[in-house]
Amino acid sequence: FIETEYSDSSIARKFYLINEECDSWIYRDIPYKLFINEQRERGRYFEMHLNDEPYDKLLTGLKKYELRLYDEKRQNLKEGDVIRFTRLGSDSEDNSRMTRFSLSTSQFRMNKSIGWGNDTRFEGLFWFVGPYFEHMYFMNQDENDDSELYNGNIRLGGQVVVFQHNIFSLAVIAQWSHWYGDASPMLENGLSVGFQVQSFPVRPLHIDWRIEFQTFSDNLKLLDSVATLGILVNRYEIFAGWKYLGVENISTGTITESWNGVTFGAKVYF
Repeated sequence: FIETEYSDSSIARKFYLINEECDSWIYRDIPYKLFINEQRERGRYFEMHLNDEPYDKLLTGLKKYELRLYDEKRQNLKEGDVIRFTRLGSDSEDNSRMTRFSLSTSQFRMNKSIGWGNDTRFEGLFWFVGPYFEHMYFMNQDENDDSELYNGNIRLGGQVVVFQHNIFSLAVIAQWSHWYGDASPMLENGLSVGFQVQSFPVRPLHIDWRIEFQTFSDNLKLLDSVATLGILVNRYEIFAGWKYLGVENISTGTITESWNGVTFGAKVYF
């Protein structure tokens, strides 16, 4: 592949593949679209097509090099040019979108009274802002009679990206939080604020850490933290990590109850 020699460190310097199906590799490279447009104006941007098999191998990293006939078109290539590969038969129109969405679901297993539970998350970006919706559901045992209780938490809000790059990105999250089930008399509605740190250090790895604080009128604060390591395959990601829940008394600043355990799940980018 051809590496770019671009002086502005805020812009991605190396593109292995440019196509909407691999946005998970490049959506942190901002301003990616401006960079592509500039290269096109300078005559340093080229498009090529691949059949399904080599395209999929290229997307997953199994294919490292592309060999082409040194014809008139390829003779115009120079070091520093950008090549965009697309799947043969797909729309060749520029699809370098500045919108990104993902949907993930995961199971978790906590210690103490909380057993198995589920986290589902939908997030998106329109340039640097977008929706951030979450739903958590779990069962726990009553300390008095060992009966099973159920609890659910819905969080609706959005995110604002503070910094965005493949190596490191930071987003601030603000949501309205609503609890239902057996925990609702104590928690009910509140405000949730937090941040999300992500990194794509080397393909196909994705590091994600999300921490959120929910405050309620009854002098309570709930801490929800999840750290995961994922592996990306095309538009999909399989991840595993650790989840922590803690209840804090705001007036005293002490943790009155806490749980933690393993979590694993899958995510799709679109």
